Amino acid sequence: MSKHRGKQGIGKQDVYDTELHCLKCGTPLYLSAMGVATAQYALKQTGMAGLRCICGHVQVIGPDFKPIWPRPRKLND
Repeated sequence: MSKHRGKQGIGKQDVYDTELHCLKCGTPLYLSAMGVATAQYALKQTGMAGLRCICGHVQVIGPDFKPIWPRPRKLND
C-alpha cells in the first residue's frame, strides 16, 4: 500500500492506495487512515475485510490484500 497526500483543507486527510482496482468498474481503491485501521482489525479478527467502491461494489480481500471474493476476472469478460 502506498500513501498519497490529500489536498489541504477541512476534512481532507491522507489516503492510502491499496493498489487494487474495483472488479466491476475498474476504479482504483483507496483507504483513509481510519479505513486502513478498520481493514487491519477485520483481517486480524476474521482473515478477510471488505472494500467498497464508489460504484457500490464490495470486494472481499484476504490477509495479503488480494481479492478473494468475487473471484478476480478481466473487466472485459
